[in-house]
Amino acid sequence: MQKLYAQKLAGVENPEYLKLDLANPDDHYRTIYYEVQTGHLADGLPSMYQSMEQTARYTDLKTVIKNYVDTESAKFVVGQRPLDELDAFFQELNNLGIEEYTQICKDAYADYKGPQE
Repeated sequence: MQKLYAQKLAGVENPEYLKLDLANPDDHYRTIYYEVQTGHLADGLPSMYQSMEQTARYTDLKTVIKNYVDTESAKFVVGQRPLDELDAFFQELNNLGIEEYTQICKDAYADYKGPQE
């Protein structure tokens, strides 16, 4: 799958999976795996390219926000925090810098065009 995705990102016109020997159980498994996923997977986001300052700020925000979201989401799921506090939760995320975090991501991906289909 990675080879196919790499070909697609490189702009190969008709990317093809490697020719595999179906008599080999491992190759047979890979072929089945590829055929099942074909047409069902979406391209992921590319790697982000940022300055050192942007990367440091992104990492700081991501660490704080992810830990907070993981903790508070679990509280909502198990009932330790009522759902009527959801608006407060989103305000808390704003206070942690979620808007700056998403803007950093948007800026980093702004020039990415992706493979042409």
